[in-house]
This record gives sequence, structure tokens and C-alpha cells, in this order.
Amino acid sequence: MLKLLYAHICDTAFLSQNGNLNLIGIFERLYAKKFPVVHPRLAVITNLTGEVGKHTQEVKIIETKSKTEVSRPIKMDFEIKKENQKLRFILDIVNLTFKAEGDFQVQIILDGELAQALPFKVSTPPKPIPRGK
Repeated sequence: MLKLLYAHICDTAFLSQNGNLNLIGIFERLYAKKFPVVHPRLAVITNLTGEVGKHTQEVKIIETKSKTEVSRPIKMDFEIKKENQKLRFILDIVNLTFKAEGDFQVQIILDGELAQALPFKVSTPPKPIPRGK
């Protein structure tokens, strides 16, 4: 059985030369002036551990109400080779199209079971507050 230790969505993520994980722009909301809109890049980061053996991780991005997939699911096969091994994954998704504003979620599915759903909103930006008020 796999255990998800953490998961984040952000603008970009990378490993530094010394192996530190760097997350830039963790978000729960994206803004767009008009729709449809193409978001240039979104990173999904997961850290997990589990039983020795072969496993799968699948990432889906869906519109929450309709359960419509925003992009094709991304499935990765991997192997845990030793007990207590921790694995980090950085998944970059580019040119993601949102047809309309709404509530969305990134679903992390481990060995066929939903491990976590990370919610986020896509909307028009709030109107600025007039000066002097």
C-alpha cells in the first residue's frame, strides 16, 4: 500500500543542486481576464512511500461539478526498491486550457485509489478598489 506524504500544485518546481525541493507559486486560485484561457504551466508535486514493489501514480485534473477531465490523465509506473524509501515526483503540465471559470481539482490516484484531491478555483480577477474609498 502507498502512503502520500504530501502533494502540492504550483507554478513551477525544481530540485536544487543539493537536492532540495523548490516550489514556486503554490496556489489555490488562478485568474484570467477572459475565457477560454491557456495556463502556460502547472506543476504537481507528490512525495510518497510504501511497500516494496511495483506501483502506479495517476494524476487527473477535473472540473469539480461535472467531473469533466480538463486534460488527459497522466499515469506513471514506478518501483519502490527498499523499505522506507521515499519518492518525489515533479509533474509539469503545460498549456492547460480552461474553457470557463469554475472549481477544479487535481486528483492524485495511487495504485487505483484516490489518495488526495487538491482543489483550486479559476476565475476572473476581483475588481480593484477605487482610490480614496
